[in-house]
Amino acid sequence: MSKFICLMLCIIGASSYVRANPTLRDLLIPISQECFKEFPRDSVDVVNKAAETGDAELLDPCFSGCVFKKAGFINDKGEYDTNSALINLRKLVTDDEQYAGLAAATNLCTSVQDTVTDGEAGCERGARLSACLLQQRDYISI
Repeated sequence: MSKFICLMLCIIGASSYVRANPTLRDLLIPISQECFKEFPRDSVDVVNKAAETGDAELLDPCFSGCVFKKAGFINDKGEYDTNSALINLRKLVTDDEQYAGLAAATNLCTSVQDTVTDGEAGCERGARLSACLLQQRDYISI
């Protein structure tokens, strides 16, 4: 009986921890609202499906660019700015362990800075960043 109670307390504690630490998707959904209006093909359901499957191609590249610009990951020149991304992540994430994981994933995605053809638009980099972060979904909560 005491093992059962211990198990139940562990489950309750773990579920509280999960609820207390929102996923990257949860953190970005409020920021995404304007982008949903601009790119109506994408919705919370599409974002959830992309996060669950790891398929960034479900998302409109310019929707991804829009979200990451609003979140401060991509600057006005359409460039991925890791310093700004980390500063803005810190504002959104209060848990140090969760922040460390997201920061590591953010730093792993510097390859999105490679040459793009859309310049300041940020669509290609947004798509690349979505794909890169989704590849990290086994290590961070997306």
